[in-house]
Amino acid sequence: MHEFSLILKKYDSEYIESSLDSVDEINKFALTFYRDVAEIYDCITRMKNSERNPSGFSLDDAPILGLLVRVWKLLKEVINYYEKDNAEIIGILERPLLEASIIAEYLLQKGDDVILDYRKCSYKDRLRILRDLGSVYIQDSHLAENMIQDSGCMEVSMNGSTGTE
Repeated sequence: MHEFSLILKKYDSEYIESSLDSVDEINKFALTFYRDVAEIYDCITRMKNSERNPSGFSLDDAPILGLLVRVWKLLKEVINYYEKDNAEIIGILERPLLEASIIAEYLLQKGDDVILDYRKCSYKDRLRILRDLGSVYIQDSHLAENMIQDSGCMEVSMNGSTGTE
């Protein structure tokens, strides 16, 4: 939490007002702000609640943590291209950044049942690929089949027909 304090300390009203006088100062302020937000995301993804789960992160924390790490990495890339003044690449990176942010917020608000459904939908294709490739662990385990069948995710075939598997 000390890292957050150091980052937020500089954003007093005087600093913000003085950064809005010209376009160059606004761009400089925006770059600093984006860097600080990326640093906060980095800090959040490294924090662990040892009282709730002393061994690390729980299974339900993993999807949210993964999405936050994705946001952090994409934000770092946006900053990189912002410094290079390359708006075309920034435009491409913003969509997955926003999608990951929205999904993470949704999962945080909706709770364990929605997180379980998200995990099933996220992993079913990977498990199916491993099964199709002949992975010994996946073939001998009913876990993959159960997750694929129980996911309830809508699938769209190459010819456009839909169905659940």
